[in-house]
Amino acid sequence: MTPDVIEINGANENGIDTVREIIKNSNFRPLNLRYKIFIIDEIQMFTPNAFNCLLKILEETPEFIKFFLITTETNKIPITILSRCQINALTKIKKKHLIFYIKKIIKKENIKITNKAAEKIVEESKGSVRECLILLEQIKIIKNNKLITKKDILSLLCTPKKFYINKLYFYIINKKKKETFSLIKFLYKKKNETKKIIKELIKKTKKNINSEKKIKKKEYILLKILIKAEIEFSNFLEDKIVLFFIVIKFFAKIN
Repeated sequence: MTPDVIEINGANENGIDTVREIIKNSNFRPLNLRYKIFIIDEIQMFTPNAFNCLLKILEETPEFIKFFLITTETNKIPITILSRCQINALTKIKKKHLIFYIKKIIKKENIKITNKAAEKIVEESKGSVRECLILLEQIKIIKNNKLITKKDILSLLCTPKKFYINKLYFYIINKKKKETFSLIKFLYKKKNETKKIIKELIKKTKKNINSEKKIKKKEYILLKILIKAEIEFSNFLEDKIVLFFIVIKFFAKIN
């Protein structure tokens, strides 16, 4: 990597000292390239003071400096910063293209993996090549050249088994309170992640809505609560209360 390209992880290096270091480095011309490039990932994690300090260099950027500010949450970036940027929205890579790409990597590196496992990696990466490669690398290290199966991927992701999701959905939609709360506790004991459970419940609810000819009000109420909880997930102080919150809210709505 050339010294003219400087990468900064905004999730960890998000304070004013980071920006002061950027300003300091901006005083020196590039050594090898035409421009000195600063790539700031997860820029939305910057503190208010860091953003204010960054604004100064953005307002008077030397001609040999280029900034690449990367985020998936532009709504968290101050308008003063956004107004000085050219915004390029990158589209997600289609599943078929990502599968083709990952299979090339698998063949090149001689990774032993089933087709279903490879497809699950692609599904979980949500159109991101980086996420796809990170997940593949993680499972490759864990398995140590042994055959990688879909079960291995699910275990790594802490994704609940389909059997339990179907059961939980059935209990919730039929307002079986005791069984619902017992199964949620069981899933947490098995170290299933709340986000994964919500995601799978959304998929299950949508599937049921699409397969039913008769419109069922309960399914739509549940789907609305699940999607809202997924969007507002970061607002909860403790992630393990989210599922209980969803269920209690749903039960109250269908009384």
